[in-house]
Amino acid sequence: MLVVGDYRYEDTFVSKAWERICFAYRQQPEETRYGEVPAPSRKMTPHPRELSPLRRIARDAAPNLYPVPFSDLGDCSRPDVAERLYQYLSHFDVWAVIACGTASSTQGLLRTLQPSSLPVFVTVDSTAEMPVTNGERPSSYRNALRLMPNNDLQAQAILSKLTSLVEQGADVDVQVLCHGENEEAEYVRDLRKALESHASKGPGRPQLRFCSEVDQLRPIEENGILVCVGYFEAVRLIARVQHRWRHIILSDGCYEERVRAYIVGIEDGADFHWTRPAFDHSEYAHDAYLAINKIWRRIRADRHAGVSERSLIPFERRVRSVLQRDRPTHYRFRGTDNQHGGYLIEKVRSAQRLAIRIYDARLQRSKHEQHEQPVHEL
Repeated sequence: MLVVGDYRYEDTFVSKAWERICFAYRQQPEETRYGEVPAPSRKMTPHPRELSPLRRIARDAAPNLYPVPFSDLGDCSRPDVAERLYQYLSHFDVWAVIACGTASSTQGLLRTLQPSSLPVFVTVDSTAEMPVTNGERPSSYRNALRLMPNNDLQAQAILSKLTSLVEQGADVDVQVLCHGENEEAEYVRDLRKALESHASKGPGRPQLRFCSEVDQLRPIEENGILVCVGYFEAVRLIARVQHRWRHIILSDGCYEERVRAYIVGIEDGADFHWTRPAFDHSEYAHDAYLAINKIWRRIRADRHAGVSERSLIPFERRVRSVLQRDRPTHYRFRGTDNQHGGYLIEKVRSAQRLAIRIYDARLQRSKHEQHEQPVHEL
């Protein structure tokens, strides 16, 4: 089982997911494990021959699937990354891929795996599109499951929050900054499209003004609202703008600890809210690992099914059934998409508490400067 994502940085979705998957692997009886799992690489994933050799046993005798980290370096469509992935697929008997990368990298991973007869592909990305043609999903994508609720549900959560905030004031100006470059662009385009679609539906929806650059943001009164669709860099950009908003809502691409630490230091009179999945990305990846292993053990125990021909096993359907039965609050699939879970919007920073903290800090600094001022004797 390959766990794919960008391992170059700490505190990322894939790093948290890998920690939870490793913990679950180590909880299994020692006789069912293949030894310690390899450590993730912050550079190009090593050639499969460089990994510690796995025990050479027959497929029918393998008690569990062995998790292996694969670094996509932020872009699975890169030729060198795609070639290394092909090497892993040819060297190992890969039964599952859990994708924990960005939207763009996950799309590249899907394209790379398209010719593969991989039994199941699981993504924790909210954007990845499994294409449908003439009502039918191509055979290379029928083995795919998206565990994260898609961006349609995120857009609905953001618009519901906007509606509740707008009701508290009249003639509120709502601007939406959609900023994303390179690997971020796929996610930003998808969420913007969802916001535009749902904003036009139903009465009482606030009017949204979209822009792609901070220079396009217009000065507004203090009761205005800004929605920031993007990642950490987008937050840094709005921090440099001198406009003042009453509320700033961040999309789930900003849901990481360095964003929280950064906005605490912004001396701005806004309440910051961020959108986050109802359940953590790493939890979805951990659930996938447990469900896939559970199905693997069942197939091995079924002497009539066997595991000699993986193309004959409806592996994806079984994984979907296990997830829905074992975690009914988390999973309810419509096709390949999970409709349960959704998104929450919580306040990260209160402008009132920030103002008090800034006042206290300035007061303490003033007292310190007075104390340090030299005294001249007459």
